[in-house]
Amino acid sequence: MTLTGLDKWLVIVSLAILADASSSSAQTSNAQTSNAQTLGDALQVVPLQESPGQSFVVFGTPSMNTELLEALHGHTSRSNWLTSDNMLVPRTFIYDPLHRRLIGPGIQLGDVNNPANLRLGRVITTDNGHLDLQARHPPGTIVGQICSMGWGRKGFTACQAALQFITFDESSGGLCISLETGKDGSTPPYPNWPSGVPFTSQDLVCHVLVYPDGTMVVGVNTDPKHRPKFSLIVNGDGEFNGQVVINGDLTVNGAIHADRFLSATGSGNTK
Repeated sequence: MTLTGLDKWLVIVSLAILADASSSSAQTSNAQTSNAQTLGDALQVVPLQESPGQSFVVFGTPSMNTELLEALHGHTSRSNWLTSDNMLVPRTFIYDPLHRRLIGPGIQLGDVNNPANLRLGRVITTDNGHLDLQARHPPGTIVGQICSMGWGRKGFTACQAALQFITFDESSGGLCISLETGKDGSTPPYPNWPSGVPFTSQDLVCHVLVYPDGTMVVGVNTDPKHRPKFSLIVNGDGEFNGQVVINGDLTVNGAIHADRFLSATGSGNTK
């Protein structure tokens, strides 16, 4: 059987643990039995049916149950929703070779005298799978995302809300707040897309985009035909230290306090 890179690493680590356990427990047969049982509970491998040589790796088998094992055995790219990844809800960590994911209940990152790092990137390869250092992502390409899922009659839903990280070039990128709209639509017009880029009800749409220079655009890809009544609601005081340009009507429910007013051309004072 051919081992993947992860399997080889696990075999090496397991052998190292086994060798250490064997040397430290060689005094009595009871100790040997105890250490062997502990090692057996640490990992469990479930072969991936459609890809010989690849396996699910389960960390911490005491948390396993029959239903989850059956789901892993039947988990393929052609699975129905009962055995797909939306129904994988382990109480331990599972490496899923089909989707190349680590599935588990949580993650905590910490470093010593340095900030913890979670780095997301998207590699470009050639047609034969080699790294392509000459190619570049088109501006606006999503290179990573952190998303939330709902829960329904078929388990986990698709991503409903996400922080999406995009790249413009080698030196700059942007941050999107994106959400599933629940309805089909299209973005505002773009070059080569005079009617906007269409999206489906399950697609994540970037509503808020932060550019490298600090510019924040609200409603950047919101469907112009289905814009909310108010794109920005501020419950509290606001302060603008600079000019404000309003391309539309201004409705004020209250008094306006100003040092002065200028005419539309800026040529003089008005009262």
